[in-house]
Amino acid sequence: MLLFLPVNWSFCFVAQPNCQQLLATLWYDGFPGWRRRHWAVKLVMCFIIGLLFPVFSLVYLLAPKSTLGLFIKKPFIKFICHTASYLTFLFLLLLASQHIARTNLHMQGPPPTVVEWMILPWVL
Repeated sequence: MLLFLPVNWSFCFVAQPNCQQLLATLWYDGFPGWRRRHWAVKLVMCFIIGLLFPVFSLVYLLAPKSTLGLFIKKPFIKFICHTASYLTFLFLLLLASQHIARTNLHMQGPPPTVVEWMILPWVL
């Protein structure tokens, strides 16, 4: 019966300040005082974490129980890394779409460019 209570009364359940505080605590786990920091500091930190997402991903693949491996499992860090990965993929697609190749009727097509090789891991 208690399991159905939050579903039936979800608007009251989610609107409670204690629930909002708990959700914010879980979301920003490992970042005490994140919401009180200046927006420029937040932007720089997100940018640095976004740039380091390949390193975090490799560390997580090699040692998922390490400090960095557990760091990437936090919801906020996971969101930043997924966003950075998606933006990188879109940027590489933009670069690949701007590539103008000459057409030669005697060849099947040009070999893949460096950008196309960089897109390959996202596709696989």
